[in-house]
Amino acid sequence: MANSKDADVKVYTEMTGYAAEMTSRKMKLANGVTAEQITKKVDATGGKLKAIAGVKAQLATLVDEKNALCKDLLDLRKKLREGVKGVYGDNSAEYQAVGGVRASERKKPVRKPK
Repeated sequence: MANSKDADVKVYTEMTGYAAEMTSRKMKLANGVTAEQITKKVDATGGKLKAIAGVKAQLATLVDEKNALCKDLLDLRKKLREGVKGVYGDNSAEYQAVGGVRASERKKPVRKPK
């Protein structure tokens, strides 16, 4: 199934061509559809498609910036815990207070029988 973006661009392109054909052939339809009506709607649609593309580009930039900031926060959290662990130890209340798991509370490894 094609996504809606592809379908929107396809109908926009298609109708642009139809409007040009109607204008070049000076077609008049009995149901009242005119090349001018089509051109007006095509222009409005094209403007909205361009606006949407611009917003999507801005969103992509903001998401990239947010991802970089989150990565920096994760690195900072790691350094914070390492610093607390170095000063107070990995079994301290301070280490637990910054999100670390105390060494005494960690699950002991289980040996597999041979």
